[in-house]
Amino acid sequence: MNLTTKIKKKIINFHTNNYYLKNINSVEYFNMNIVDGCISKCQTCYLWKNKVIKLSYENYKKSIDLVFPYLSSTKKIILNLGGGEPMMNEEVYNMVKLSSNLNFLTSIVTNSMLVTKKSSEELVSSGIYFINMSLESIIPSINDEIRGISGHHKKVLESINYFFKAIKKYKSNCNLGILTTICGKNIEKLPDLIKWVDTKEEICAIRFQAVTQVFGTFFMDYWYKNKKYSHLWPKNKDVIKKVFEELISMKKKGSKIENSIRSLLAQMTYFLNPEQLNPYSMKKCDVYKGVTVHPNGTMVLCPINGDLSRSIGKNILFDFKNEKYNLRLIQKNLFKYQTNVKNCSINNCQTLLNCNFTGDEQKNDPYFKMLTKT
Repeated sequence: MNLTTKIKKKIINFHTNNYYLKNINSVEYFNMNIVDGCISKCQTCYLWKNKVIKLSYENYKKSIDLVFPYLSSTKKIILNLGGGEPMMNEEVYNMVKLSSNLNFLTSIVTNSMLVTKKSSEELVSSGIYFINMSLESIIPSINDEIRGISGHHKKVLESINYFFKAIKKYKSNCNLGILTTICGKNIEKLPDLIKWVDTKEEICAIRFQAVTQVFGTFFMDYWYKNKKYSHLWPKNKDVIKKVFEELISMKKKGSKIENSIRSLLAQMTYFLNPEQLNPYSMKKCDVYKGVTVHPNGTMVLCPINGDLSRSIGKNILFDFKNEKYNLRLIQKNLFKYQTNVKNCSINNCQTLLNCNFTGDEQKNDPYFKMLTKT
């Protein structure tokens, strides 16, 4: 009996007829940040300034084991591998194999800088379900400036080719996507990027995120007014309206844009007036349905509600010396923070702004019905 099986049996036995388990919502997805650190030097993210910390394979397994009793039994579990740059973790292929063997839908976000013919084949053959590649503009100079690395644009195009060939070689069901952060430097050329994506057989979707406060910086009010970061903020309101109207039009015509229309409207409203209450992003938060794990052992529901172990001021995620004690604390705090998220009253939440808007939600959405009338 391996470690994972032993731990899983103990956890299931511990949870039998437990009060908290009966009242905890099913977990539907993991965000596994398997590397803290990066080899890009993006203007929108400062994780590259951090000392590199990697999530070990053993702790990756333990993370899944601890949350195992809470996993939804009616939905496919989604596991997202991120960072930093997840390809910096040499165990990434074994991690994908494990989650795929558990029948999870495993995805990864990569900057493509470490992608080679060999690594692309290893990743695809491991059972990866979706690969998102960061690309900020179809214009190489704009993209490379935002990413902080000369030649990044060229490397992404090369990686698309590698991955697509690997998918064909292994007859994989894996799909490729583009992930773009909208900011002041790339907003005008976004329609050109979409037109390019729509012509690429290899790419099935492009998803947009609105730039928020630079990752890895301390929270500040009105960050976009700070001289250090204000260059990232789109300032021309006419350009903002024009571009988003074109994006919405392209979406209606069947473009590969993954964002819903309401999601695009939420981002447009945010850029036009970030201090205004944003009606399009005011949806019921479902962050409580997922768990984010960091390399240092913190387990988080949302950035505001924090680490599930913070109430005792120690790392309980990877400390198995007192297994029942650890399980009880995680269980109690998972219940507590899920309740906090459900009752959250924060307006204009930046996490919610870039949250995925599901198809089911759109069907009953008055904004969606209004905007999709022909």
